[in-house]
Amino acid sequence: MRVSRRGGGRLNTPHVSGVSRLSEPGARPLDLGGSFMRGMLATIGAVAAAAGVFVWGACGGGEETPEIQGPPAASGTVGSTPAAPESQLIELDDFYIEPKEITGTAGETPAVTAFGEGQQTHTLTIDALGVDREFPPSDAQGFSLPLKEAGEFKVYCRFHRDKGMTATLKVSE
Repeated sequence: MRVSRRGGGRLNTPHVSGVSRLSEPGARPLDLGGSFMRGMLATIGAVAAAAGVFVWGACGGGEETPEIQGPPAASGTVGSTPAAPESQLIELDDFYIEPKEITGTAGETPAVTAFGEGQQTHTLTIDALGVDREFPPSDAQGFSLPLKEAGEFKVYCRFHRDKGMTATLKVSE
């Protein structure tokens, strides 16, 4: 293709059928038309709506989780049943136990849910209470923990005690 400058510095290019330069009389800029723009807006809107549905679905779709309620607290009247002890949740992770301080009251038997996190197998061991449970990664176990007497008891992981995987169980009167 040969390009030459003739006639007042105007760039002359070979003529292509159906294409005109804007400098030519009667030439118009490319018209994308209203239907093209409406189509683009519809496509963008559809993508945005799909993304919104995905995010809303990932957040639970607006459904509320029902609150779990325990038995009513004791009223203090003669013959009333004492309230059930609060449930304990214990996390065993690489390489810590959370919470660091677990509390309870002597004479109670709280429900305990312990779960293993991380990449290692852990134990929940309380020698004074005869507790020694093993938790592979992503395992959860629920059990009762009879608190017969007041005191402070060491809680630890048999496999990782030397790495600081310890906690304390404080049982009050």
